[in-house]
Amino acid sequence: WWNWLDLGIVVSGIVDQWLIPLLVGSGGAHFHASALRSLRMLRLFRLLRVLKLLRAFSEDMSWADSPEFELFMSCVIAVNSVVMALELDVPWAGWQWIEHLFLIIYLSELLVRLKREGRYFFCDCSKLFWNYLDTTIVIGGIIDMWLMPGVALFKREVLSEDVDTERSSSSASLSLLRLMRLMRVLRLARLVRTIPPLYRLLQGVVQALHAMQWVMVLTLLILYAGAILWTTVVSAGFLWPEDQIPEDVQKRFGSVVHSLFSLFRLMNGETDVAATVTQTAFGQVLFIGFMIITNWAMLAILTSVVSSNMFESSAQTEKEEFQANLVIEHAEKNELLGMLFQNIDTDRSGALREDEWRAIMHDKGTLNALFETTGMTARNLDDLFRYLAVDSEWLLRHPDIDNLTLSPRFGRSGKVLKYSTLMDHVRVDADALTRREVLKIMSWMVSFENKLDTTLDDIVFFIRGLLANARF
Repeated sequence: WWNWLDLGIVVSGIVDQWLIPLLVGSGGAHFHASALRSLRMLRLFRLLRVLKLLRAFSEDMSWADSPEFELFMSCVIAVNSVVMALELDVPWAGWQWIEHLFLIIYLSELLVRLKREGRYFFCDCSKLFWNYLDTTIVIGGIIDMWLMPGVALFKREVLSEDVDTERSSSSASLSLLRLMRLMRVLRLARLVRTIPPLYRLLQGVVQALHAMQWVMVLTLLILYAGAILWTTVVSAGFLWPEDQIPEDVQKRFGSVVHSLFSLFRLMNGETDVAATVTQTAFGQVLFIGFMIITNWAMLAILTSVVSSNMFESSAQTEKEEFQANLVIEHAEKNELLGMLFQNIDTDRSGALREDEWRAIMHDKGTLNALFETTGMTARNLDDLFRYLAVDSEWLLRHPDIDNLTLSPRFGRSGKVLKYSTLMDHVRVDADALTRREVLKIMSWMVSFENKLDTTLDDIVFFIRGLLANARF
């Protein structure tokens, strides 16, 4: 299929750029206009060259998840943001071609992610917002920068129609599509994900916004109650007679709606809105009470809620990152341990014999590698092997134990240990032994010692009874 596509592109280029100019230039004036117009449609085959890019999408797309690719896209977004600002301040005809380049990069990224993730691209809840946002931005850019100019070019070159450069009836919809290009500014938020401290801070802010909703409801209720109070006080003549209310006070506190907005301004520090009211003693009491409730108490509550949620969210994010790093470190060290043990395991049985383990303990290179990987001393490693290993004779009687099949070369004596079991007991993410667990182990050992003493006493008593009966 790709070969036929290449052949069609080359043939159309030869006819369009060589054959038609040759016929028209050498007495081709009799060439019919409709035939010439139909041959001009061959120029559309140039667009098929873009389809050759699809070859790249038939390969492995695992590189799309690499940190290098994420860093590249972050740099592109940052540069694009700077270019968007320069377009507004520095007139230059070349900005249009740079915008085409950015759109090609964004389209390529979108196609790569679609190829990589498939239908889950539109179903992944963790990235749902960004996926739909990127898709909308790219489609809007294609319509604005490629589709509509392409339609105009088709009408002018192929159909020989005069394209009116003035705004048509569809100019309103096109203006909306151009406004969608401004949404690319939101891509800057993706840059935050590449900087862990800022990403944790952003997550804390998002969590704080969720907690702020009830604080905002409480603030709205206080403002609403205050608006009713202030409007009632002003309208009922508590401060001035009804026919002598100052004009600015009537304008700002004459209705609940105006009082609500004026009190919101007052809560944010614009004390000028209540300057006339505070000229009276009762107005000063209202002013002091309102500022204590809103400017002191509510701001303190808001600050505490935001700070608490940001700290909790940041701590949770750090804990998750720490656990993820431990899992990665554990996998890497397990892989290294597996390679070390496989080099020693000459019979490829998946287990270490006692003589193979002794060879490890006497090999300085392998022993140093074990020190660096597990962080355990030679004595601790040797104790761990002795505690976990079992007799090979017992394993030969139970060949299906632990999915381990021993060959006759293991013999009937000695100990053997599956090295995957050993790797599980030297995990880097294992929790440290707590004081409570140590006390529990000591209690179990004391209980075991007492039971053992009782059993031994019973055996001694029984033996003495047998000896006594034998004498008689």
